[in-house]
Amino acid sequence: MKSLFKKSSLVKIGLWAGALLMGIYLAAIIFGSHGLLALNSMQQELSAIKKENARIEQENIDLYRKIRRLENDSEYIEQVARQELYMVAPGEIVFRFEEKKESLKNE
Repeated sequence: MKSLFKKSSLVKIGLWAGALLMGIYLAAIIFGSHGLLALNSMQQELSAIKKENARIEQENIDLYRKIRRLENDSEYIEQVARQELYMVAPGEIVFRFEEKKESLKNE
């Protein structure tokens, strides 16, 4: 009877030890440095990086098109000179208007 009691207690201890080890492995799989949470975080980071790369790629395409137009399109060069450098064509008259300041309106 005593040997049967020893065997059943050893089996129980073994089962508890096995369950404990399985729990530790499960926690490591979920929460470990290479676990599911880290994988999810890396996937979100990868998605953000891909979006940023797509934005930069579109910006590069736009800049390439602008360079091509500046090299070949005289009307575009004139438009850019007028907008960015505030240049005017010969014979044009420039009117400048001052905006009313808020402080003058309130007084």
